[in-house]
Amino acid sequence: MRNELRYTDSLWVLSGTIGALIAVGGIALLLMDRVVLGEELQESLLWVVLLTWQLMTIVVVFLVVQRRGDFSLLLRLNKFPDLNLIFLTLGAAYIALFTYGAVILFLETIFGIDLSFLKETNSIPSAGSDGRPVFAWVLIGLAAIIGAPISEELLYRGVIFQSLSSKVTPWWGAVISAGLFGLAHLSVGALIPIFCIGLIFSRALHKYENLWVPIGAHIGFNSVGYLVTLFFEL
Repeated sequence: MRNELRYTDSLWVLSGTIGALIAVGGIALLLMDRVVLGEELQESLLWVVLLTWQLMTIVVVFLVVQRRGDFSLLLRLNKFPDLNLIFLTLGAAYIALFTYGAVILFLETIFGIDLSFLKETNSIPSAGSDGRPVFAWVLIGLAAIIGAPISEELLYRGVIFQSLSSKVTPWWGAVISAGLFGLAHLSVGALIPIFCIGLIFSRALHKYENLWVPIGAHIGFNSVGYLVTLFFEL
């Protein structure tokens, strides 16, 4: 059926992105095994791998979606939204993040339990005592501010959420896509807040019918995190 995403499209994009990760990661491991790289170059190579994977994710999404019809129309990229909607969604994401932190602090204070493992995130790793070269910060910025928001929103909200919503309900589509979004960040501490943010982004797409809203909010969210890290590292 043309001009409509199917739930099987979720399986295709997930298979494609996992395959791309295996391919890119395998090449990187082979290169690191055969070429002696300094610590700075090794870290930079990892960010290059991430950027490459993000680009390949975008390509996979395009190849899957274009079979169904107009890419921009199906993914709701055909018009730019009111900026106020982006800031509203970004604000909701930060409310979820701060609420999560407040709940953890409350539980630790009231019950005297250690929940430090729930505070660990997948934020940018510390640069160490020697710092990072400029080109490494550029690569990190490209991956965090541009690559991640675009590739992740195309994948999780653009395809997975929308295609599953056509099979089940928008609520379950949001829950499943947000769950995968949280798991993909590979951090116990990030799982719950990222899941909640995924629900918010899915809700924004469903309500405003425009993928640029969660993309813009995601860019803003990651930009703040990147700039804060850069400020404390430099």
